[in-house]
Amino acid sequence: MASSRARLYGESLFTSMRSLGGSIPFLDQHMNRLFHSVNDSFFNHRLSPEGFWDFYLPQPIQDQAKLYPNHYFRITFESIQPMHPRGIGLADGKLTVTIHELTPVNEKPLKLKTTAAFMSAQAIGYKAGSYFQHFYRKLEAQRAGFDDALLVSSEGWVSEASTSALVLVKGKRVFTPDFPQAIESISLKLLEQYCMYAGFDFDRIAISKHDLAHFDSAYLANAVSLLRPVGQINDWRYTGDTELSVNFVDYLRSL
Repeated sequence: MASSRARLYGESLFTSMRSLGGSIPFLDQHMNRLFHSVNDSFFNHRLSPEGFWDFYLPQPIQDQAKLYPNHYFRITFESIQPMHPRGIGLADGKLTVTIHELTPVNEKPLKLKTTAAFMSAQAIGYKAGSYFQHFYRKLEAQRAGFDDALLVSSEGWVSEASTSALVLVKGKRVFTPDFPQAIESISLKLLEQYCMYAGFDFDRIAISKHDLAHFDSAYLANAVSLLRPVGQINDWRYTGDTELSVNFVDYLRSL
């Protein structure tokens, strides 16, 4: 049975995002991140953004967002041919846009369980299709009665959840873990912009597992679910406050 290289080997790169009222927050940043990672990995830096998008995506995403105002968007690039040192040709690539409506989720605060991180400091910072280890860690946490896994290095430093960045709040200060292998998070850029608007301090700092006990509230941030409250990490309890989440979404709608 024929199968794609993306399915067989995880040879794909992607970006995922959501529309809010007919537009996608920070859309240009999503598109630029995907283009540069694909141009580096598959085309050996031979393409221009205009040539790439004109060939693969003649209908702009912003036009589709107007038709699908509360939807999940995922843009995935994969190669039909094996990756080559000189790069592939345009006809050897495939770009797929997946869109589906977002349904209301259970807003009950999430429960996280810390678990061993597997990524090294030398990991390539691209959003790639091979997320199996992330989801396996999440499955382990769910089997233990939690909602998601929070990855912690062997040295005890907190990194991220399975598909989301961790956000911690103490008073009017907002923190997120600073770790070498972090993928550029557009949702964190949006949150940092909101914090400047709302008068919060925003810092990326090294956070140890034991530091988690000293924050008032916690959240998971990604470009689709935006900002979801966390009520518990291991035995540590947090406020589960939704005010920051609601205000953040309202701010995004106003952009």
